[in-house]
Amino acid sequence: MEVYKINEGEDYQEKPSDEPIHDKYETEMINEQVNFVHSFYQDLESTNLQISSEQLLNFARIVRTDCQEILNSLQDIDFIPLLFSLIDQTKDFSIITPALNCICLCAVRFGIVVSEEYLQILINIFQAVTSEENIDISLISYLLTAISICSEQNTLSLLTPEFYQKIIQLAPQHIAWRKAISNFFCELAPKIQELSSESPQSVAIFYILLFKDEEIIDTNAKIIGTLLKKRLISLNQEEFLQLFFEYFKYPNTKILTILFNIVSELDERELPVIKSPIFVNRIKEIIGIGDNDEFTKLQCAAINALTRLVQIYPLGFRSQFIEEDENSIFPILMDALNCAHTNIKRSIAALIGLIFDRFPDYFMDAIMEGQEQIIEGIKSVISLEDDSTIIIINGIVKLIERNPDFKDSLVEHGISEQIVDIYEETTNETLKEAIDDLVNKSLENEE
Repeated sequence: MEVYKINEGEDYQEKPSDEPIHDKYETEMINEQVNFVHSFYQDLESTNLQISSEQLLNFARIVRTDCQEILNSLQDIDFIPLLFSLIDQTKDFSIITPALNCICLCAVRFGIVVSEEYLQILINIFQAVTSEENIDISLISYLLTAISICSEQNTLSLLTPEFYQKIIQLAPQHIAWRKAISNFFCELAPKIQELSSESPQSVAIFYILLFKDEEIIDTNAKIIGTLLKKRLISLNQEEFLQLFFEYFKYPNTKILTILFNIVSELDERELPVIKSPIFVNRIKEIIGIGDNDEFTKLQCAAINALTRLVQIYPLGFRSQFIEEDENSIFPILMDALNCAHTNIKRSIAALIGLIFDRFPDYFMDAIMEGQEQIIEGIKSVISLEDDSTIIIINGIVKLIERNPDFKDSLVEHGISEQIVDIYEETTNETLKEAIDDLVNKSLENEE
């Protein structure tokens, strides 16, 4: 062992090793579990199927460990083929259930090489289990988890119409099964390449999405998001559009964050979302919450959704969020600009900058009419001295080119003075260049 000196004049002492230090009890426990792992492997290798449920439960506990020495002993052995062999040969569901749990734990912890053989074994068990009168709740959950793990793009064809029909039959019977089914489709959705509206797979997915239990609704929202992102479903399909709007009714932070993130990734083909009063009212409500750390992520998602709509559907955005005074989003945006949270403030400023760039006439008219809220909002954005400030100033330059009288309104409401003050203090060279352009344009118009 290496030695080192603590203080000048003191004796040398042994330097502590980097190796983990265990007391006698811990060492005995680790050795005991490592020995169990090896004896369990030997029992699995034997053909007499003398594996007990207690052994499987103990093995599952060991797989969950954080002890590196035990994990090393587990990584040296591939248990998954032996566990599949076990569940394929035995007919005892009291063994199959904990064995499936072990398969899922090993697959997540150490990885799995999936095969059609594994998936077919699981499907056979699923068919056998669902033909029983008294079905074990946890067995179905473990089965569906294992099937989702072992399903790949090239093996999905093994999941027959009968399999999906069984899922539809199970869903109404128990929340634990609905949770398992929802998780199953959440794992499966990224692997699906095609989804025709009449396919058994599509029917089963849509069926589970109709359930809105608190335990599954956020997972269901993720399924919708994945399918929309992959263009496997469309909001132009009436049934999915209605379902999408229904989900906006739920005052659940996780769900709404997922839904707004979905909207922020839509393209022109998904425009009907903006026509829903449910969506319009919900997004205003969320942005208008004000300072609340609990809702920060949700508010940012809502602002990103609005930003996306301005980008891909400016005319629709204008009709739904600007033109009618009672529906205008601006009072809400201007109030939210005063919130303390930096991310929200900058996100809203960027959104206002984008809207200013798309609809400069709206802002020019509002400023010339002396609309105090719009004027104060523009000042707040300018004061941030970031990219949104530059967008606003560049927009003002273009407006002065078209309407020289606009410059007088800028002076009257203190916007010109604010910009001059920023020029004298800022170190942002790009911002200074934008202000130079503004000053030059103003001087040209005076001449």
